[in-house]
Amino acid sequence: MSGYSSFDPILGRLNWELPAEVRLNEEELRTAKQVDLNYFQNEVIKSIYLLQPIADERLVNFDPFRIISEPEANSDPPSRQQEIDHIEQLLKAKLGSKEVWLVSDVSSSASEEVIEREKTKIAETSAITVYDSEQVAKRLIQWKDIKDNLCPSLQGLSDDVFEITNTAISILAPLSIAGTLAIPLQPMLWGWIALIISRVGIRNFCRHFDEK
Repeated sequence: MSGYSSFDPILGRLNWELPAEVRLNEEELRTAKQVDLNYFQNEVIKSIYLLQPIADERLVNFDPFRIISEPEANSDPPSRQQEIDHIEQLLKAKLGSKEVWLVSDVSSSASEEVIEREKTKIAETSAITVYDSEQVAKRLIQWKDIKDNLCPSLQGLSDDVFEITNTAISILAPLSIAGTLAIPLQPMLWGWIALIISRVGIRNFCRHFDEK
């Protein structure tokens, strides 16, 4: 997934409390406007192929109306490093040959040994970005401005993650580039956003829009 740094987002660092209306500075805007959205969309799709095998386990116990789940009573939530280690093990266990071919330069005719070696490399180099982007995505999709802009275009679509991806990029990426919504153009982040909406279901995600 060359062309994009780990989680130094193209549009600047994202503060947890950053309001959706925040404007980007001039340097960030100049950088964002150089982004090739077709290339970016392809990178998001690659990220989805990487994330899909672990998404069910990572997203299994969350409330669609409160994405950031509360820790169970009398239990300590896992540390960031524990979560990253868990994701690395999940990727090693669940990535198949197809995913390795799709997200790397390994040939489809590569030996099992080469594929296993590449799978380990992907897991070790991606785990931090997978975790950090997942946490940011879970906060971003609660922003009212994102729902207000995205939900009208999601109406009538299926919950297919790739349909959601195409729509989200076509609607939200121009707003990011314009500096209207400070959503970093980081492929893994957008992959998680699409997967979360797909798992929640458009109807649930856009419930506030339907009730207007």
